[in-house]
Amino acid sequence: MNEKTHTSPDQSADTAALYALGMLSPSEVAEFENRILAGQVDQVELDESLQTVAALCEEVAGIMPTPRKAVKDSIMAAIGAPPERGQVFLYAHEGEWQEIMPGISLRLLHEDPVQGRTMVLARLQPGAAYPPHRHMGLEQCLVLEGDLHVDGHDLKSGDFTASYLNKVHVDTHSKEGCLLLLTTPLNDEILDHGSNASSPAA
Repeated sequence: MNEKTHTSPDQSADTAALYALGMLSPSEVAEFENRILAGQVDQVELDESLQTVAALCEEVAGIMPTPRKAVKDSIMAAIGAPPERGQVFLYAHEGEWQEIMPGISLRLLHEDPVQGRTMVLARLQPGAAYPPHRHMGLEQCLVLEGDLHVDGHDLKSGDFTASYLNKVHVDTHSKEGCLLLLTTPLNDEILDHGSNASSPAA
């Protein structure tokens, strides 16, 4: 895992609250979501920020004249669904690579918190291997560069694979290194190397 950025608890809590309210700029959103992806944000803290904002809306609505409750309703709707941005652009020079384990790095492209899905670029260095794991949702993988080897299947540039819920992979590695495009829930269950779990049919 990469070393976490030093952010004070107060700063982290403030940023989580602004993120929950949709009040961060696009660049700040990208930076904060990269921190989420890298495990640098306390998920409990983020959930508490959402709950706090929701509770505040309820409290304020209780003392508002009836017509102003529409304001509260619009805020609650914004919390419950991602802001309608219409379109998102991420240029090649934007975003940061985050090393999630030795030899494997991810670059966040887009996150859909409603569907719980994320699109990322994944780079495996030569000889890098991802530990045995069970997929907790549909993952789609397109090999952009290099080679990827998944339980006896050899994939090259342009090859594609989809892994469904509960699919287990024991051997995932790259000999020469690779670049992958993934859409994934990013919550694989990492299994013990000695696990004898069978791999359900994909």
